[in-house]
Amino acid sequence: MLGDQTVLGFLSSVFTTSPAFREARCRVWRGCTYSRRDRLRPLVKTLDSGGGNRNNDTYMDVDLFLSREEVTGIEKEKKVAEEDKQGIESFKEPPAPSKPERIQVITDIDDTVKSSGGLRVAGQYLGGIDSQYKRGDCYPGVFQFALEMATSGLPEDVEPLPMAVLTARARELKFALALEEHHPICRKYRYCGMERGFDDWGIGPVLYGSVKEWVFQSKKGVRKFRNFQLLHNYNASNCGVGMGCQTKYIYVGDTGELDLHAGKLMLQKYPSEMKAVFLHVVYNERDDPALKNYEDTHVKNVPVLFFRTYVGAARKAVEHGIISEAAMRRVAAKALKDLLRIEPDHSSSKWVDLRKDIKDSDLVPRRHWLWK
Repeated sequence: MLGDQTVLGFLSSVFTTSPAFREARCRVWRGCTYSRRDRLRPLVKTLDSGGGNRNNDTYMDVDLFLSREEVTGIEKEKKVAEEDKQGIESFKEPPAPSKPERIQVITDIDDTVKSSGGLRVAGQYLGGIDSQYKRGDCYPGVFQFALEMATSGLPEDVEPLPMAVLTARARELKFALALEEHHPICRKYRYCGMERGFDDWGIGPVLYGSVKEWVFQSKKGVRKFRNFQLLHNYNASNCGVGMGCQTKYIYVGDTGELDLHAGKLMLQKYPSEMKAVFLHVVYNERDDPALKNYEDTHVKNVPVLFFRTYVGAARKAVEHGIISEAAMRRVAAKALKDLLRIEPDHSSSKWVDLRKDIKDSDLVPRRHWLWK
């Protein structure tokens, strides 16, 4: 009968087509609802009795089975869905953009920023030992050097961190020695920043020593290191406002009052957070006429660099990738202007030291008499 032929035709098409096509046909057949099968029964009876036209769309439900093109489309959609699923499973959130590394420059004051003049009281040096410069004279280029390091590598929209001060000055004598906003050193740092467009840059936290270290000189290095720990812990607890987590430290001191000891303690304890230690080589002509020779070294792979002038310090900072050559030229230009203002004798040891460092830095000043 025709009904049997219809069933046989369906089974033949199932077993003679591709597996994917057979699966699609069976899925559609199984998916037919009961009411749909009931609706098809009169059609089958009509065809079995010889009535109707097998090619007439009125009797043949042509959307009962999927065409080969539709099966191919389903296979493609399935493949795309599997690829999307794998892509979702393997997808990882992109890492958050890292904050720019900011440098906080930490400095001593006496014999590092300004000369102590080698003054003694009761047999003890008052602040430092340097006698090359007059007491109270600031070293040429010192403020520009600090600014160049603090701003090194920063995007234009990021403010540099303020200077931090570790000083052996006794907190008991702050009424006379405190570094307040109106202090000449604070003003000079601030003016230096304003010239570069950083109006809020200047002296920030100041950590003092005590009279105890003035009496027992050997404790000055440990005191400065402990003050650095206080600064470090404060910054670490305030990393949410841009300090601590992405902060590297550069310590600038001198060879006169155990700053080398303090710097080594910092490097031993916090090597990954220290970028460099710079030490100004000073001496007292009365007590030690011969200038000691200090060799640059490394502690925990962090450079410890010695210098006579801040032009020499800038040259070594360039060699270690801390500042750019353009920054070094700005330091040298500022140092020349500063020394011209405070030292009229161009044959003095101050000019000898500065000329040497300018020459070693391959800088050619416009005033040729500086080479003489």
